[in-house]
Amino acid sequence: MTDSEIIAAIQKGGADGERAWEYMYKNWSGAWRSEVMKLGGTPDDADEALASVYKDISRTIGAPGFQLKTAGMLTYVVTCVRNAWIAVYKNGKKVVELEDKHLSGTAESADGSLFLHERNSLLDGVLSQIGSRCQTILTLWAEKYTMEEIAEKMGFGGGELTARKEKYKCWLKLMEYLNAHPAIFNRLKDFLK
Repeated sequence: MTDSEIIAAIQKGGADGERAWEYMYKNWSGAWRSEVMKLGGTPDDADEALASVYKDISRTIGAPGFQLKTAGMLTYVVTCVRNAWIAVYKNGKKVVELEDKHLSGTAESADGSLFLHERNSLLDGVLSQIGSRCQTILTLWAEKYTMEEIAEKMGFGGGELTARKEKYKCWLKLMEYLNAHPAIFNRLKDFLK
């Protein structure tokens, strides 16, 4: 796959996005593992670092107008994994959990990285208020999975129709929460401007 094909697949989301990640993992895992091993880590540590930034990378690439400015996708992903590793380990000691990661340096400025982190943290916090089932459904929908794919992943016996109904119920639950918390709703709207 070319960089353009990978970006398009991740932006499309769903099964296409999964195929792009599978391609990158199969073909590029040696590169990020090598980079982390140079820093004293193991191949498993490198894969853990990738897992910690996978969603943030997908969200960044999926954002409207995403472009690679100075590097290719391989360099971008390896840099993100390396930065995640460095954020977790300092002087050979683990200083924070991988979940406390920040992407930085390659695709956006430090300010942009903090903006994305704050926005994603706020979104994750809001979604956690509507239950894990709804959180999963709306996350899959936001990642552009088709209703058929959501039905399959969630194990809905009624297929696409059931997935649509469940997504709608979850959307209503989300909107109800946001309407009851206007400050959070307004902050989210600020992020989407």
